[in-house]
This record gives sequence, C-alpha cells and structure tokens, in this order.
Amino acid sequence: MYLAQRVTGNAQPAAFNRQVAMYLAKRVGGWRVTRIGNFYNGRHKMTVCHAIRRIERLARRMPTWTALKALVEEIKTGPASDSHALLQATRLNLPPAKSAR
Repeated sequence: MYLAQRVTGNAQPAAFNRQVAMYLAKRVGGWRVTRIGNFYNGRHKMTVCHAIRRIERLARRMPTWTALKALVEEIKTGPASDSHALLQATRLNLPPAKSAR
C-alpha cells in the first residue's frame, strides 16, 4: 500500500509547492503572514512574504500562471455562472442548488 510521505526541508519541489500554498493561503484564505508562517512549522513572516512575492513575480512573467490568478479570483468572488455550480455539484454527487430566480 502506498502512503504519501511529507517532504521535509528545503528541497526545490517541496519549497516551491509550499510557496504556492502560502500564496493561496494569503490571497484566497485571507490569512495573515504570521498565521501562515506558524502553520508551516513556525516559518518567519519574511519567509512567507518572500514566497508570496515570488509567486506573484512568476505570475506576471509567465502567461500560464494567468489560470492560477483567474482561479484565485473565481474562488474569492464565487462561481461565474450557475453551470459552474452545477458541474461542481455533479462532481461531488450533491443535488444542484436551487436558483434564486
């Protein structure tokens, strides 16, 4: 049986994934940088700020990151249409929400 193991330390893939997660925690979750740092094993708030700035720089330079920014905005503002909510409900095997019409 395969068990996922947590990657520790500052290996490049682990660090990058952690930086993306910190960016999302700040932009989507609205967490303060000190809270994010505490969540990630007591990382300093400047480490979190560096991670957020790094991901923002990548998003500006690489057009493929536009999808990440669009997803963050959609999560923050809610679904763009009822069809999106229906698709999500279908994936989760939930009954579709009633429209407020």
